[in-house]
Amino acid sequence: MIRRRRIGRVLSVCVAAVLLAAVVSALELPVTSGGGSRIRLRAGSQPGAAPPRLPEAVAAAGPVVAGAAPAPRTSVVRGPPPNPQPLPPPVTLPGPPPLSATCPGPGWQFVNSGAEAPPGSGWTWLNAVAVTSRSDAWAVGGRGGSMNRTLIDHWNGRTWSVASSPGPASAQELLAVAGSGADDVWAVGYQSAYGGPDQPLIEHWNGSSWTVVASPAVPPQTRMDGVAAISADDAWAVGEQEGGTASSGPPASPSSPGSGAGSGGAGSPPAGPLAEHWNGSAWTVVPIPDEGGSPNALAAVGAAGPDDVWAVGSSNNGSSGLAEHWNGSSWTAVPIDPGPLSGISVLSASDAWAVGGGHIEHWNGSSWSPSPTPPPPGGQYVLSGISAVSATDAWAVGESVGSAGNNTLAEHWNGLAWAVVPSPSPDHDDLLHSVALSGDGIGWAVGVAGWVPGATEPAPGALTEERCAG
Repeated sequence: MIRRRRIGRVLSVCVAAVLLAAVVSALELPVTSGGGSRIRLRAGSQPGAAPPRLPEAVAAAGPVVAGAAPAPRTSVVRGPPPNPQPLPPPVTLPGPPPLSATCPGPGWQFVNSGAEAPPGSGWTWLNAVAVTSRSDAWAVGGRGGSMNRTLIDHWNGRTWSVASSPGPASAQELLAVAGSGADDVWAVGYQSAYGGPDQPLIEHWNGSSWTVVASPAVPPQTRMDGVAAISADDAWAVGEQEGGTASSGPPASPSSPGSGAGSGGAGSPPAGPLAEHWNGSAWTVVPIPDEGGSPNALAAVGAAGPDDVWAVGSSNNGSSGLAEHWNGSSWTAVPIDPGPLSGISVLSASDAWAVGGGHIEHWNGSSWSPSPTPPPPGGQYVLSGISAVSATDAWAVGESVGSAGNNTLAEHWNGLAWAVVPSPSPDHDDLLHSVALSGDGIGWAVGVAGWVPGATEPAPGALTEERCAG
């Protein structure tokens, strides 16, 4: 009997212990994360206290509702905690490419174009440059040899590199480039089949590749010299319709590879201006006045919007300037001071710049007038390209004539006057054809270096220079 009572007391104690353990379990439930740490969900937490941070597996199961009945449990065989797994390396998201390391301070800096011609391989040169952002710029030109070939150079924010470009004919060259965005860039020039007459060459970059886009039928001996991109469905290309003998072929001499000598031979005067428009699906010829002394040619086009487009060039066999304006419905010839023009930059309906030869012209909304430019050392110079980003920030580039050879030339407009600014001339004889600014203090100028035969530092050919913010 005594033994039975003791056994009963032991059973009572065991039952009480089991009940006490169940109560404790209901009040305090340990939750173990995958990494082995513990977070306790305590009943009776004070109002307003910040909830504990839950492991992802617990948080995914939904919120913990106070007073809710506990969810049914499944039996889990517990073993030793798993060995901690090493954390994966941190993932670094790609950011914007760094600015060029060649821009340690303000001013113009020489940058390797990646398209210089190896010794003995002929010439390379760049005729035009377009900037869509500080990490996206395009430059176009040509390669010398038995026949000219296209050359397209791309800046990715760190380096220049040659891009693959179509070569549909036996001879071709790209003379102008413009883009409305990183996936909408146009390049234009000419192409010729085995000594035949020049025909327009139009190429487009869609963000992944360059392709040839058909040009409307035009007379023989025609080429496109300028292009402006307003939007994906609004672009303009201008040029000249020539007559006479075929003009495609290698440069006339090794001392002038980038001057266009390979695309306009003697006896091939331009017959008249040409304008073509892109509407998003096709290029079409748009009538443009052929006024002034003939023959006339258009060399460049720029736009501030769909109804404010300017095209400039030359008339009277290159002795006078020519300016045409598109108002959204038609082209009109506008008087401009004498002198051929090769570049245009349009800021607004009352602010535009044109450049060519030894002069710069400014449009104030009602008329064109000369803007005095200081001569560089030596006195003789030629300006060929211009780019403006504001009323107080514009650049014009070209070449100055020196006793030992020609040098690059850069001039800056600060809102009051033009001033010559030093720019690199890395070889014996260099020039800049074109300039473009990104609007954030970064700009590019392109041309050709090393015209003197035998120059090798750097190799004769494509020249790129970067302008850093001050």
